[in-house]
Amino acid sequence: ITMPTCTLKRLVQSGAGTTELSGALTVGSSTRAAGAAAINDLTISAGKLDVGSSGDNITCTNDILLSGGTLDADAASSDGNITCQSILMSGGTFEAPSSGIITVTAQASTGWSFYQTGGTFNANGGHVKVDFSASGAGHFNPHQCHDVTIEMYNSASATVWRDFTGNTMTITGDLTIAEGVFKRDLASDTLTVTGDVSIESGG
Repeated sequence: ITMPTCTLKRLVQSGAGTTELSGALTVGSSTRAAGAAAINDLTISAGKLDVGSSGDNITCTNDILLSGGTLDADAASSDGNITCQSILMSGGTFEAPSSGIITVTAQASTGWSFYQTGGTFNANGGHVKVDFSASGAGHFNPHQCHDVTIEMYNSASATVWRDFTGNTMTITGDLTIAEGVFKRDLASDTLTVTGDVSIESGG
């Protein structure tokens, strides 16, 4: 199935086939409050949602739930961006855009802005940004990212990183803390950054 540019209240990918975007996708209606229960505007449990060769943007008013299947945002040419409040991943495969940005903007009631309990997150050399527009802390645990930017609401707000497995989070590119605090949840966890670490005036 090919899906043109559209705005939907909710999208569920649950079949065995592939839905390929040929234009930007906007999903959701009213925005939930930060810290409220997740509203799964985009749900993928089987099959594949593919941004296609043009790498179109996906914008969710609220949350993305991935429990199976594949969300493929790594386009053959130029990648688009993915923006949502939180990502809750319990299974499936998430192919991150290699040249676009994944932006999460608020924690759900569980406290998570990016929560991976299963499945495979392939960073593909891309960029994940935590960009909160309201005060509060959000937990973050994708097993391996490339570039990561933390830009919280203010310098006192925190992103708490936690390991997905093995007591380790690995950032294979650069870590930039533009605003707020980036701290570990447990003293036994190890953060490995293979690129540069930049801490700006609000970080």
